[in-house]
Amino acid sequence: GYGELLVMPPLNGFPPMTVQKKVLEAIAHGISMGALIFLFGETGTGKSAILETLSAEPKAWESMCRGAGIPYKPLRVYWIDMVLYETPGELLAHRAIGDGRTYDEESELVAAIREADRNADTCYNLIWLKELGRVISSSVMGGLLNFFSVKFIRLPNGDMIDASRIAWVADSNYNTEEKSVH
Repeated sequence: GYGELLVMPPLNGFPPMTVQKKVLEAIAHGISMGALIFLFGETGTGKSAILETLSAEPKAWESMCRGAGIPYKPLRVYWIDMVLYETPGELLAHRAIGDGRTYDEESELVAAIREADRNADTCYNLIWLKELGRVISSSVMGGLLNFFSVKFIRLPNGDMIDASRIAWVADSNYNTEEKSVH
C-alpha cells in the first residue's frame, strides 16, 4: 500500500533506512517534474540520508523511478551549502582574486544551474540546498524564490536557463527551530 515502508540500501557503513513509500514516490515525482521539494523535520529523521543515498546509489534512484512509474534517467545531484550565502547577490557571484586583480566569479549555485541545463536531456537534475531553514537571511530566501518562481532563469551574463528542467530540494531542520528544541 501507499503507506508501506520501503528499505533503502545502507550508505557508508550505516544500517539500511526504512522510508514510507509515499515519501519516496513524492520525491521521485518532484525530481522528474523539476519541482521544488521541501524536506523538514527533526535532526536525525533521515532527510539528508535519503538524498545522500539517491546521490550515491544509482540503483536506489532507478528503483524509485520504476516503483513510481517514471521513465528512468540517471540522477545528478548538485550539493549547495547554504551557509555560504549572506546576501542575495552572492547567489549569483562572489569576489575572487586572480592574476593580481579582483573580479566577480560565478557562484557554485550558478555553476550548478549551468551544468544542470547542459545535462537536462540525459539525466534528471536536482539542486540540493543544504540546511536552508536556519542559516540564511530573508533577503537570500527572496533571491532563491526568484529562481524557483520563474520559467526561465536569467544568469548574470544574460544566458537563459529553462528552470523546468531542474528540480530543487531544500533540506532544513526548521521544524526543530519552531519548537526551540536543538
